[in-house]
Amino acid sequence: MSPSNRLNPGWLDHARMPLMQLRRAVDTALNDWIQPAPGGTVVDVGSGDSPYRSLFEAKGLKYIACDIDEPADVLIRPGEPIPLPDQSADLVVSFQVLEHVWELEWYLGECRRLLKPGGGGSS
Repeated sequence: MSPSNRLNPGWLDHARMPLMQLRRAVDTALNDWIQPAPGGTVVDVGSGDSPYRSLFEAKGLKYIACDIDEPADVLIRPGEPIPLPDQSADLVVSFQVLEHVWELEWYLGECRRLLKPGGGGSS
């Protein structure tokens, strides 16, 4: 499924309702809860085809897609550090990924390592 289909699923898409609810949840989080400052960095761990990239970039954020497959900005090797500096993200996100992760302690540890102190809060 292309990023645009996940972001804007068609009427005949069997996953239309959950995908639309997820899109609304991301919009609500960005607009009401998180309110990230423009110029900040968001790291999407397990980004796949980066369907939500445009939502973050529309807020003026630098978006870094991390995944085990191309096309990712940063390739992940499970069990190894994600090749980004410690505390380099103002926000770390992950959508529809945890059910595919075998090493949760490593995965969540990397997310925490990448997040700046106080990251993920409102500006």
